[in-house]
Amino acid sequence: MKPSVGRIVHYVSGGACFAAIVISVNEGNVATPVGLHVFYPPGVPETWRGPDVLTSQSEDRHDGTWHWPERVE
Repeated sequence: MKPSVGRIVHYVSGGACFAAIVISVNEGNVATPVGLHVFYPPGVPETWRGPDVLTSQSEDRHDGTWHWPERVE
């Protein structure tokens, strides 16, 4: 799937996944970083928080990357 503005993805920070919305995309290249706005719940350490992020997709799910939400049956 190609990311597009308005899609919901998961952003990895501090070893945890957080909901994020895609706010910018470089059309035509899924490997290019996308801009995300991450939604952190109350209680998340300030060191994990930050402004909107520019990040790349990764199936490795390491900090600072995003991935598509898992399908839940």
